[in-house]
Amino acid sequence: MLEMKIPTVKVLSVIRELETASAPLHCICINEEGKMDKHYLKFVLEEDEYCGLVYEIVCSKLASYMGINTPEISFAL
Repeated sequence: MLEMKIPTVKVLSVIRELETASAPLHCICINEEGKMDKHYLKFVLEEDEYCGLVYEIVCSKLASYMGINTPEISFAL
């Protein structure tokens, strides 16, 4: 069965904004285990952009389930 639990991370600081179409942020975060990690944070500025992020999450989880290597996805707080 495909598990859709998505972990959360707490953002401590932003390292930099990447200069790509979606302008993700490279951040220092603390994961659910209390360990410091670096993550890329994507976000939406307009309400109609939510679907794109949802599609990306679903496709990433499906690809991972099928054995395709994908980056870890987390929700940022």
